[in-house]
Amino acid sequence: MRLAKADDTAAWLAEADTVPAGCEGLIFLPYLLGERAPVWNSDAKGVWFGIRSSHGQRHFLRSVLEGISYSLYQIGVSLEETVGPIQHIYASGGFTQSAVWLQMIADVFHKKVCVTGVADASAIGAALMGFYALGILGSPSAAAGRCRSTRPVARRMHRC
Repeated sequence: MRLAKADDTAAWLAEADTVPAGCEGLIFLPYLLGERAPVWNSDAKGVWFGIRSSHGQRHFLRSVLEGISYSLYQIGVSLEETVGPIQHIYASGGFTQSAVWLQMIADVFHKKVCVTGVADASAIGAALMGFYALGILGSPSAAAGRCRSTRPVARRMHRC
């Protein structure tokens, strides 16, 4: 088995970007290990549906990206129901190397995505929320000033 190289991944993502939003009816539910927030079902299963003979590798890859992006969006909606409107999405980690996926996140959320240079954003986010819970930070929005954006990705005018 040959491991994918960065050049391969970039080429696959560029190919997936040639597929229109919605993957021409191909949908992927990314519940390969069950699902946590906000579904909370450890027995949930991953599935592709809407498969047609016209779908190729690029459709399947884009559907995976869209499926994960919409799962993140579900979490974002749950957060907004709890804490109020979210102005920006702060992104970190390996997927931020993909302009295609960052643009997809911006389009799905219909918000600007700010890429951070933080190595372990999850731990920093947990610490900032802990500071808020302890009253050290006055509001969740006060934590936003502690995260620096290295490059913003604006949403397109249409929504995925």
